[in-house]
Amino acid sequence: MKIGGITLKVNGERTKALIEMISGFTRSRGSKSYRELVEKLIAHLRRIGVPSTSINIKEYACDGVTKYGNYTSTMVWEPIKAELWLKKPREQFITSFRNSPTALLFGSAATNGWAELQLVEYKGPGDYAGKAVLAKEDPVKVFKDAVVNGGAKALILSYMRGKCPEIGREPKTNPDVVNYLSIPNTLEDYNYRAFGFSISEKHFNFLKKLLGKNSVVVINAEVETKVMKGSIQVLEIDLTKKQNPYVLITAHLCHPSPGANDNASGSALALELAGIISKEKGFPPTKIALMPEFFGSTPYALEMKRESSMPFLTINLDMVGEDQKKTGSSLLLTETPPVLPKRYDFLLEYNLLKHMPRCDGIPIKRYYRLPYSAGSDHCPFTAMGVSSPFLGHLPDRYYHTDADSPDKVDCKELEWVGNSVLDSLLELISTNPKLDAYIKSKEVSEFVYYCENIRGKPGSRELFSSFLKAFEARKHGFDSLYSQNSFIHSRKKLIPNFEGSIGFDWYYALPEQLKKTLNLNVTSLAELITVSANIIGSRESTELLAEIYYGVPQKAVSGFIDFLVDNGYFMEGEF
Repeated sequence: MKIGGITLKVNGERTKALIEMISGFTRSRGSKSYRELVEKLIAHLRRIGVPSTSINIKEYACDGVTKYGNYTSTMVWEPIKAELWLKKPREQFITSFRNSPTALLFGSAATNGWAELQLVEYKGPGDYAGKAVLAKEDPVKVFKDAVVNGGAKALILSYMRGKCPEIGREPKTNPDVVNYLSIPNTLEDYNYRAFGFSISEKHFNFLKKLLGKNSVVVINAEVETKVMKGSIQVLEIDLTKKQNPYVLITAHLCHPSPGANDNASGSALALELAGIISKEKGFPPTKIALMPEFFGSTPYALEMKRESSMPFLTINLDMVGEDQKKTGSSLLLTETPPVLPKRYDFLLEYNLLKHMPRCDGIPIKRYYRLPYSAGSDHCPFTAMGVSSPFLGHLPDRYYHTDADSPDKVDCKELEWVGNSVLDSLLELISTNPKLDAYIKSKEVSEFVYYCENIRGKPGSRELFSSFLKAFEARKHGFDSLYSQNSFIHSRKKLIPNFEGSIGFDWYYALPEQLKKTLNLNVTSLAELITVSANIIGSRESTELLAEIYYGVPQKAVSGFIDFLVDNGYFMEGEF
């Protein structure tokens, strides 16, 4: 592939080999293993010709106390060994950290030797004092009910997030996989000295059956972990040569082994891109950053904001190498909300479609562009006003399990994504009339769609002003399609009481009835509200945007915002 005389090529096999290396590390944030991996990646970057002067390590507190926006940092957690056995009614091995690195709940405290505990089944809030609790529900909820309020010492969990029977992502079709699960692990949480294991569906059913047949079931467990205050590392490759504005490519490096697609794939592809960009001319100033998910990207973005050094564009790579046949996944471009510049979404999509693998001109891969969604490291940057399209794959039969291994990675998928990103970077600073026409056609059609749906409604005037910028209406001359008199001003302010992404703490206080009324991914809605409140600062505009963007009834959105205001996440006032 050549553009403007530059020869470019992402090597899928080379990138997959790096994924295999990364996936051998359990990459818990701040841990010795994470730091050893960072050193290996720095050595790799030097060997492929990235100048040492371009490689930086940023450090942020990981002490269980320090807050970054809405995120409280975790403690540094170092897993060493763990075993779980059945003691009564008979002796039988269940699982171990050696057998599956996802078997130990992230955040588990040490047992200081072997611990024998009676096993009981989780029945909601209650008295579990001194016991181990078998459960199949959200770990955070079970931790609060059984450990914090119920006095339990251990949790034995089998819980699969994001079930999707249509592609075979459900426990009954994956009875042997072990899910990657975490329990809360701030300094306050560690005071409970709780530990736990994630077990397969097969082992869960076995233990549940024993509980039904026996009056007393006892487990025997040994867990060795190190929990300490320390710091997390962000590996930054600065190829800007101190020029501005610049593009930032992000990928999270954390997760237990193997975590091949999630997210050794994004990290390895980002490093492959760094090697190419460092050698070739013609690219815009670019930084690449590998970090712990959320807990690294949030302080990193906040630091940039304080230093007035934010990128003008962030491209987030998270789960970018899926073998679609094996995982059941589709490649997704998660777009930027329409109150921020949309050109970059359409630029990436143009190149993804151009490079899509085909047979006789017919696409042989699944690809979709989705509305803005939460769940990765684009969120803090989007919340701070940076267009941050996110490339990844979902749903996936094996993500967040010990079966997310390198054999599920497709070299051609990595090349498809990687070369699309490279083309997009080059075309940020080059002229391509065909591409310009494509982007203009997308911008005008979406501009008209949104304007038609908001005009005559409270809050529409401020949205219209944002759409004029987001879709480059004045530049392309279609701003005259609508008169400002067609749109109505807002009356109420809506301002976040935090910086960056809203995070997830609020989720566990959200009433179940409100979740059902909203009937969508409420974490994405919360992030969209955050973006709108930061960019526009109007309640009516935010409610209207959510209604037309996600198709959620305005009354339901208003009830959700009331909840967030009542819980101190946002404040209101006269506009």
